[in-house]
Amino acid sequence: MTGAGIARAGQEMTVSPKMWVAALRVIPRIDKGDFDRLDPFARWLIATRGAVLVMTFLSATLGGLFAALDGRFNWALYALVAVGLVVAHGASNLFNDYWDYKQGVDTDNYFRAQYGPHPLVAGLFTEKQLLTWAIGTTVVPVAIGLYLAWVRGPLVLVFALLGGFVMMSYAGKPFPLKYLGLGEPAVFLTWGPLMVGGSYFCITGTLPWWVILASFPYALGTTGVLFGKHIDKIVPDGERGVRTLPVILGEARAKAVAIVLMIAFYPIVLVAGIVGFIGPWVALVVAGLAGAATLERRALRPALVLALGLAAVPSLAGHALDPGLARPLLEDPEQLRAPDGGEAMAVRADQLAAEVDVDRRPARPGVGDGGEGRLVGVLEAPEGSAP
Repeated sequence: MTGAGIARAGQEMTVSPKMWVAALRVIPRIDKGDFDRLDPFARWLIATRGAVLVMTFLSATLGGLFAALDGRFNWALYALVAVGLVVAHGASNLFNDYWDYKQGVDTDNYFRAQYGPHPLVAGLFTEKQLLTWAIGTTVVPVAIGLYLAWVRGPLVLVFALLGGFVMMSYAGKPFPLKYLGLGEPAVFLTWGPLMVGGSYFCITGTLPWWVILASFPYALGTTGVLFGKHIDKIVPDGERGVRTLPVILGEARAKAVAIVLMIAFYPIVLVAGIVGFIGPWVALVVAGLAGAATLERRALRPALVLALGLAAVPSLAGHALDPGLARPLLEDPEQLRAPDGGEAMAVRADQLAAEVDVDRRPARPGVGDGGEGRLVGVLEAPEGSAP
């Protein structure tokens, strides 16, 4: 036996980092014999559809980038959040495949089994094995969630329970969201406010409302991916009683909604820049409209999702998101009035610049907060919780 393999049940198990990379890029087709010879991590990536887990990683990363903009980034907490969310997404995929198979939806001629091997339809797992892997996978995010709740307080459990409900109920009884036209709205809330906002809260202990709003463009992208997939399955889903939103709306209306989802984040980003939530660097995502026109329909959705994920990078480099400046002005519109021809507004702007300090450098003494810059969120970790 070579150093690349280890013995298991009388056969050679191959540890293949190349397969890890492949499973993160596509959903590889594989027969049971080759599947059984793979290492556990490679099998887990294939069974959980690892190629789609990148969307969850980007949600966690957006929350981390927003925390960095506030000068409160923590590598350890970010890593825990990212791992917990990605593994939870994997567990959700395992449970969804199990429930769809049990309800007679996922069969060998159904869309799910066509674009990648279904763990049960392809015979990779027995039903008992699939449930065992799903439950075992859930242990990891539960443990991480409990630790983060100890660090940041019980609000973490609220995020976790809401996310867990979507994970267990997306296709599972007694309230299968996908079958009731609620799967798409659930994905918007989960990959946007819950994941991005929850990541930010776990890292910083606060949750300003601008983080929730800033998560909407990316949430629209992930929802658009799912919406497009459900349009592809509109006929077989209708025959099987799976009432996704495209099935309810009909193909023509569903395609119109999909177009809106794919382009809606562009005006949202532009408006956010105009009102001062974000800076000009984020507007670079609008350049993607030119390239999008040349893409095929099937390539358009993932390209837009990726563009949104990368949109936060230039904003971080340029300190584009400066919520502390915009929020006080919007909370007190009187601050915008300048009866003396503009001088009062200039003075107030100077005061705000001194009060708000996302880098946590000392502000000028005697201005607003006793000389200590701070960013107040709509939610904060309770006093006494661990830092």
